[in-house]
Amino acid sequence: MKKLGIIMLLAFTFNAYSQQNNLHFDHLTIADGLPEAQVQSIVQDKLGYIWFTTQDGLVKYDGYQVKVYKLGIENKTNFPDYIVTDVFLDKQGQLWANTASNGLFRYDISRDRFTQFKNRQVSQEGYRLNARIDSAGKIWYLIYKKNILSVEKFDPATRNFTRYDKPEKGLRALTYTEFNIFYVSATGTVWVGTNNGCYRYDPKTDTFKGLLNTGAEALQNNVTQIYQAPSNPGLLYMAVERNKDKHSYLYVFNLSNGKIAQYNHLVSDPYSLGSDTVYAIHEDKKHQIWISTKSGLSLFTPETKRFNNFIPTDSISRKEHNQIGDIAEDAEGKLWMITQKGLLAFDPASHSFTRFVHDKNDPTSLAVNDINTMMFDRTGTLWLGLDFKGVDRVNTPKSAFTLLSKDWPAPITDEYYGVANSSDGNLLVGTKSGLYKYTNRTGNLTLVKKTDPGLSFEFKMPYQANDGSVYYRCASGLGIYDPLTGKTERYSYAANDSTSLSNNTIEVVKQDHTGKIWVGTWGGGICLFNPVTKKFKRYPYFINDNKTTSKGELDDNQVYTIYEDRHGTVWAGTNNGGLNHYDRKKDIFVSSFQPYDGTASLSSIIEDQDGNLWIGVYLNGIFQVDHNTGTIIKHISVKEGLLSDNIIDLRASGDYLWVLNARGLSRVNIKDFSIRNFNASDSYWTDQTINNGRYHSSLMDKNGDLSLVGNGHVIAVNTRLLFNDPQPPVVHLETIMHDDPTAARLM
Repeated sequence: MKKLGIIMLLAFTFNAYSQQNNLHFDHLTIADGLPEAQVQSIVQDKLGYIWFTTQDGLVKYDGYQVKVYKLGIENKTNFPDYIVTDVFLDKQGQLWANTASNGLFRYDISRDRFTQFKNRQVSQEGYRLNARIDSAGKIWYLIYKKNILSVEKFDPATRNFTRYDKPEKGLRALTYTEFNIFYVSATGTVWVGTNNGCYRYDPKTDTFKGLLNTGAEALQNNVTQIYQAPSNPGLLYMAVERNKDKHSYLYVFNLSNGKIAQYNHLVSDPYSLGSDTVYAIHEDKKHQIWISTKSGLSLFTPETKRFNNFIPTDSISRKEHNQIGDIAEDAEGKLWMITQKGLLAFDPASHSFTRFVHDKNDPTSLAVNDINTMMFDRTGTLWLGLDFKGVDRVNTPKSAFTLLSKDWPAPITDEYYGVANSSDGNLLVGTKSGLYKYTNRTGNLTLVKKTDPGLSFEFKMPYQANDGSVYYRCASGLGIYDPLTGKTERYSYAANDSTSLSNNTIEVVKQDHTGKIWVGTWGGGICLFNPVTKKFKRYPYFINDNKTTSKGELDDNQVYTIYEDRHGTVWAGTNNGGLNHYDRKKDIFVSSFQPYDGTASLSSIIEDQDGNLWIGVYLNGIFQVDHNTGTIIKHISVKEGLLSDNIIDLRASGDYLWVLNARGLSRVNIKDFSIRNFNASDSYWTDQTINNGRYHSSLMDKNGDLSLVGNGHVIAVNTRLLFNDPQPPVVHLETIMHDDPTAARLM
């Protein structure tokens, strides 16, 4: 038989991610094939390949392996120079590379080769860097030679080079002694910032025209930053150091009328610019102007001429660490910044910073705190070019899992009893010492109610009802804490009182649409609590042996899970029986349990968006069952791809079921029943998680994100990070191999 081998590239398939309190990074180093580890520039081409520059060649990465291109190798000397300073795409999507001393190179995808373009008319001595594309498709870059920075332009159509600098004579001469910044705006306008103002390129005359220029050195304006907002290119933002008063300012120059508005930091004005030293300027998707300064981040509102200042205050934050360089924006509007101390993320919605730094004890942290460049690829994955440490890439699926309890004090995690969603979108944490609230936005854990003296335990398995009351398991039965009054009520089993709690060992609490509270117990079946009368109604049960069907009673006295569906039907799952539903008209529970059908020992009940009812079964996977009869419609287990049949909990969101099991987390598509697994052993989360069933429940918030709840640990799961990119991946055939020599004629 003839064999056909095809090697192809599949584009990376994870979506953009929200800001996380933890990020896990994959590292690409010399050990992985990089020729050298100083990475200054990164770009993704139209086929999905990621390209890196190094000081020993250009690197193409396909997600699995690297290929190195030694640009300029034909000019090899005793000391070959393969330094690549920039890699970028032109308006047609063609890839270009700028080298330090070997000129420009254009990549030919079809031949997998580079074509060299070199200015033969002038000396090639010098160092080329900072390549940019203007609105006409011409390539601009800087040349550093003998302490002089020059600007050079290359026209790919004519293959002509043109140089502009101080030594040039005539119209191409620029009057400066120090060169600060080379900038090409989003609209393709070329700007140069110098110690004598700035210059804008005029394509009609092929010359640079000056702004803020003067012949008197004492009056010169040193322009260190330039920015034109894409939504309003008529305003030019400049960071200016004025010689006449030795002060620094932010200038907003109106290009249509020549008027200048100047801003600087004033100690007496909290709405002034955060610092006089400006490092970068960025307009976000909402057309807001963000300015990074020596002290942090400033949001400028042109209409009010005011600044809102945001300063990182993390534990390692110092002035030098808050010096923000480049700013990039992700798909959700979060800002990512390179700083003097690692990577900084800012959420404009919550005004919160998160810093990511190298941790010698965490191999998935940043490889080094010194970052040269960053790039978001088309799937939203963040790539970082590092200072002599290669490349870091955010591992999106691993970063979806955050151990919230990592920094909680030992008295809380050592005596930890459970977590519940609070009415304000945060988490309630029950512990032996008291009830706490975890605030998602800040990560703060604050005490809500301290455990009363003398009690062996309180606040197990907290549950917040619609009126804000917190129900929980306590040593004596059921506890109810009212946050408004600060008062606590406790209810216990009383043998001579049929309106008391049916058993003191509580497994689950659930409020139905009438406002009443269902309480599942371990040994006393199920009872209904009326918050108005403070009385319980018990429901008859029998003690099952996994072999007996019910005759109008709850099919076991051990109730593990309770759920109310969209129709208002209350369902209960038992340990030695199975699925039961509440008949409101008859005020009884009706069991669907059939011995030996595999649905005994229910751990969870959930309804998906289509109204299908699902149950999780201890040691036997998940089942879709009929609402009316409880009969099995579909069974999904390890055979179909689940990580484990030991089901702990079920949650539903959109077209998916999330299945917490003894080995990790499985996601089931309810349309085609495809499964994707996230195994705890793959380090998606820490070792202290689901081993031996230590995780006993899960929560899902209004965004569809999960909290995995266990003994002493809570892991937040950003489920949006665990979905494949909705765009189909690009497939590129790199190599075709065939064992029939005549096959080439047919292809």
